[in-house]
This record gives sequence, C-alpha cells and structure tokens, in this order.
Amino acid sequence: MPKITWTSMNRLRKPLTERNYRIMRAAYLKVGRDFVDRVKRFGMQVVTDGDVKTADVQPVVDAYKLVYNDSVIRFAKYGREQLKQKKAGDDELVYSRWTRDIETMTSATTGKFIRTIQTTTIDEIQRIVGLMTQEGIDEGLSIESIAGLIDSRFAKEWGDASKWMSRRIAQTETIRASNYGTRMGVDSLGIEYVQSWLCTQDGRERETHAQAAIDNDRIPSSQRFVVGGYECEYPGDPNLPPEESINCRCSWTAEPVD
Repeated sequence: MPKITWTSMNRLRKPLTERNYRIMRAAYLKVGRDFVDRVKRFGMQVVTDGDVKTADVQPVVDAYKLVYNDSVIRFAKYGREQLKQKKAGDDELVYSRWTRDIETMTSATTGKFIRTIQTTTIDEIQRIVGLMTQEGIDEGLSIESIAGLIDSRFAKEWGDASKWMSRRIAQTETIRASNYGTRMGVDSLGIEYVQSWLCTQDGRERETHAQAAIDNDRIPSSQRFVVGGYECEYPGDPNLPPEESINCRCSWTAEPVD
C-alpha cells in the first residue's frame, strides 16, 4: 500500500490552507487600500489613463512566494520521511536544490504562477472599477463624482472579491505545492518508485479525477498522469487547464519498487 494517503495529505493541508488564505487575504487587502489611495490622490486619471494596469501587486507576489517556499519545503520533507529512504548526510545538498527549484518556479520572469497571479489581480481591479465607472456614467455623474464613487465603494467591492480570490488561490496553490513538494522530496531520494493519483473521495470529487485515480494507479515514475485527456506531472499541475487544476484536492503518492 502507498505510504502516503489522501486522508493524511488532506489532514496536513487543512491548517496550511487556512494559513495561506490569511496570507493572501492580507496581501489583496493591501493592494486594494493602495489603489484607493491612488484614486484619492489622482482621481479618475488612475482609471482613464490606464494606470490601473500598473497597480502595485507586489504584496500579492510576495505573499505567493511565502506560501510556496513554506508549503513546498514542508511537503518535500514529508515525502522523504514517509518513504523512510533518507540517506544520511545529504540534507544540506538536497535542501539547497529544493530552494533553487522553488525560486525558479516563483521567479517574476520565468514563473508561470507569478504571472498568472499578477494578471488575475489587475483584471479583478479593472473589472470592479469598470463597473463603478459605468454606473457613474449611467447616472450622469461628473468625473470627480465617479472618482468619489470609486473611493467610497471600491474597498467594500474589493474586500468581497479578495475573499473569493484568496480562498481559491490558497486552496489551489496549497494542493499544487504539496503535490509538487512531495514528488520533489521522493525524487531526491534517488530510488526507483511507482506513482499513483489519489482522489479525495467525499462525493464532491470531479468525475475526471475519480477516473484518473483508476487509470493512474502505480504507474512508472517516468510516465505522466492523464486526467480528463490531459497529461500532467501531478494533481494540480499548472499545465492542466483551469477546469482540471483549480481547487483540485487530489494527492500524488509513491511507493518504492522492491
């Protein structure tokens, strides 16, 4: 039987997901407050000149990196410990390799996740501001009044949006980080193993993911999983389309080959 089970993974993920949600929520609220401050200082110029596209989303990027650095390392260690194949004296070398991999993954220039987070944040700001601007135009408000509308109501609208985005991102990225980290930890052992896709079976699982658990049971480590017709390295792999990766709760697991 696999050493890593979906119940043990979900149990470990739950408090981490809540922590990551709080981190992302605080970051999004900071972005919102900063944007409102800009509206107060510059009025509608922030919107009409397209300055919203350059909104400072660095707090979200920093929060994302914090989430990944902590989560990936934690589950990489978990993967090694579960298989009980740890080699003495190689901790420092392995840890440095993990941190380099994470830095590459979360790099602003090469990290697909980071670019997605930045784009999503800007798009959501534009969506909310666009609705308020159109509302002001429909009501015949002046430019100054529309700026005041954005100033007075954006915080509430953004607060609701940031809750939703923060929750989704915390859930999705904790799963991705846990599966990526667990696989990274097992790979660092340098042993031959088989891997499996474990589906969280509680009546809310996707049909494609339940099928993936059947189709991808104890497959060779060199073989890619197939879920919903798409290939991937692990559940939550960012190479999967959104409908197969966002809010996925499945787990990657492995067991040594005798």
